[in-house]
Amino acid sequence: MQANWPGSSGEPSTRKTRRTRLTITMTTITLDLAIDDLLTQTPGVAEVFVRRGMLCVGCDISRFHTIREAAAIYGIEAGQLLAELREATLRSPPSQRNTPSPVG
Repeated sequence: MQANWPGSSGEPSTRKTRRTRLTITMTTITLDLAIDDLLTQTPGVAEVFVRRGMLCVGCDISRFHTIREAAAIYGIEAGQLLAELREATLRSPPSQRNTPSPVG
């Protein structure tokens, strides 16, 4: 027996979902940026979280927590954490930055 949910014709969905790819730069790292987005785009910043004893790297909740929220949870001054993450972005070698390659 097939379940028919309201609004469903029973046919497989053809709707495609996609996650918007962000390009993270030092200036776009803000306190309201999701940690997962930051780690995905600039893996070199992981060392900041590890050095501070934060368990954000690999955490399932990092998709939802912002830098501001993580700082509050760990009792870290948010502005200082933000500055360290921005600095780590500058130190990351280009091979560790997931930025789109130029077209052409």
